[in-house]
Amino acid sequence: MTDKKIEFSDEYKNKFVEEIKQKIKKYPFMQKQLNAIFQDIYEGSGEELSEKEKEKLIHDNAGFIGAFYDNNINCLKCPMKLDECKNKNKGYCTKLVYDFDTGYLENEIVPCELTKNQLLISKNVIYNDYSISKIFEVGQHLEDVLRNYIKLKDSLKNVKLNAILVDEKQIKENKRLPNCHFYSKNSNAINVLFYYCYKLAIYKKTVSIVDCGKLFYDVYNSKYDKEFAELYKKAVNADYLFLTNFDNSPFQLNKFYETILTKLLIDRSNENQTTFLSSKVSINDMTDNLPRSVNKTDFYSKLSNLLRKGSTDKIMTRCYDCVDLL
Repeated sequence: MTDKKIEFSDEYKNKFVEEIKQKIKKYPFMQKQLNAIFQDIYEGSGEELSEKEKEKLIHDNAGFIGAFYDNNINCLKCPMKLDECKNKNKGYCTKLVYDFDTGYLENEIVPCELTKNQLLISKNVIYNDYSISKIFEVGQHLEDVLRNYIKLKDSLKNVKLNAILVDEKQIKENKRLPNCHFYSKNSNAINVLFYYCYKLAIYKKTVSIVDCGKLFYDVYNSKYDKEFAELYKKAVNADYLFLTNFDNSPFQLNKFYETILTKLLIDRSNENQTTFLSSKVSINDMTDNLPRSVNKTDFYSKLSNLLRKGSTDKIMTRCYDCVDLL
C-alpha cells in the first residue's frame, strides 16, 4: 500500500489563505514578523517588494505563516513562568525566516524572552551563592509586582516603590547605579536584591551575589585557599556586587569585618563599582545587638563609615527599610 498525497481543493486553499490574512490583521505580532521578512528580503536582494509581491508571498506561504501563528499565539498570554508555558517546546517559540534559495518561508525554533533572560542571568551572574532559578523567579515576580503598584496614583506606597524601582534608562546609558542598603525583618530586602540582580544581568552587567554568613564559614574553614581567592576576585571585579545577610555573620569577630567585608567594600569603592547590601536590621540595630565584649563605639564608627547614609566615605549612599513593601 502506498501513501497518497493529500490534495486540497482551490476553495479550501483560498479559504485558508483568507483566514491567515485575517489573523495577520488581528494580531500585531504577525504583521511585525512579516514586516521583518519584507525588510530581510529588501536587504538581501536590494529590491523592495511591491504590494502584489507581498500578497503572493503570503498566499504561497500561508501554511508556514499558520504554523508560526500556532507556535506563538500562547505567548500573548504568557504565564511568566517557564514551567507553566503552554507551547509544545516549553520556553521556545518560532520565528519566520526567508530562504533565498527556495523563495519560501521557514519556521525556526528560537528561545522566548523568558528563556533568553534566564540564559543571560546564567551567563552574567559570575558568582552565586543562590540558584539561578531562584533569582529568575523572584526577579520576574517582583518586576510584575512593582510594575502594577507603580500604576497607583498619589499613594505613600507608590513613592516608596518608585524609590527602589530599577532605573532601566540609567543602565542602558551605562551610568553607574548608586550603592544601596536594603533591610527588613522579613524576606523583602533580599528579594529586592534578587530583583536588581535579575534586571542587571538581563542588561548584560556582570553580577556576583554573596551570602555573608556562608562567606564567613567558608573563609574560616578553607583558610584562604585558592577557592576563596577566586571568589574574592569575582566579588571585586563584578560590575555589581550583592552582599546578602550582611548581619548574619559573627559580629564579635571584628577581624572578619575588617579583613574581608570592609576591605571588599573599600576595594570596590576605589574602583567606582556599585555594591548592594541586604540585612534584617538597620546599622543602628546591628550596633545595638552587638555582644558586650565588642567595643560598640569603635565598631559602629567603622561600619557606619561604610553603610550609613551621609557617611564620610559615602560608600552606601541610599538606605531603605523594605519591611512594609510588596
